[in-house]
This record gives sequence, structure tokens and C-alpha cells, in this order.
Amino acid sequence: MPAEITHTRLKEILYNVPPLYHLDRNHWRQFKDVISSHIKVFSKTHSMAVVEEMSSFRWLSGDRLVQKTSFGKSMEIIANFGSHSFDYDGIIIPGKGLVIIDPESEDFYLYQP
Repeated sequence: MPAEITHTRLKEILYNVPPLYHLDRNHWRQFKDVISSHIKVFSKTHSMAVVEEMSSFRWLSGDRLVQKTSFGKSMEIIANFGSHSFDYDGIIIPGKGLVIIDPESEDFYLYQP
């Protein structure tokens, strides 16, 4: 999968921006499994974040490849656009991956598109 598609998927979840797809039937058949699995993660995240405003944004690495957003007090999302793993408070985020954290329960979900 091209790097820009992966980056777009990370940004959609990091910033809570709904995906937009413009596909013909052939492309739908080709990508429907990938799109469907991404939509499941986005939908779950979006259902929690949509009722909150983005309350903060930070770069967590000097090269700005690791970024964090917070939505209200109920959700933190850390995306690693780099190619190497990043340790965020003991949670290892793989390169080209992200973690969704519920600070109240301290539960987290790793996602790598």
C-alpha cells in the first residue's frame, strides 16, 4: 500500500476527519476489504470523539513524525508517521501506526493501517 494512503488513514483517525472515497466498481472490488477494516476502526473512534472538541494537539518528537491529539478528557490519539517504533509512556507504537487511549480507564487500542 502506498505510503500516502497509510498517512491519510492515520490522519483521518488522529484528527477525526471522516474518510472520503471516490471509487468505481473495479476499485471497490480491489480495496473493499482494506476500506471496510479501516472504517470499523474509524467509526469506533469517531463515535467517541465526535461528541467532544479537539482539546489539544502536540508534536511528541523533534522531527514531528509523532503527533498527539486529545478530544475532551475522554480520548487521546498518538500517531507515529515515522518508520521506527515510538515509546509513549510504556506503550510501543509501531512505525506507521497509532494508539487510541481512553485516559479514564487506561485502556488502549493499537492500530496499524
